[in-house]
Amino acid sequence: MSNLEFDKQGYLIPYDLIDIEWFELEEVFVFSHVRATVFIEFKKLVQELSSIGIKNFEIWIDGSFASKPK
Repeated sequence: MSNLEFDKQGYLIPYDLIDIEWFELEEVFVFSHVRATVFIEFKKLVQELSSIGIKNFEIWIDGSFASKPK
């Protein structure tokens, strides 16, 4: 179960950077076929970056993908 908190509009709070694990990102934000497709491709990109030696980086996810539907 996720410990993430959301405001009344469905946006993450606090309004700041929030560290999140892969499983939590998928559990909370991948709730439709379209999002699942986007998430699969996103994970492939991260794996590709890692395979060419880029291992220490931050990923910022915001906008509609990081919110809950109203």
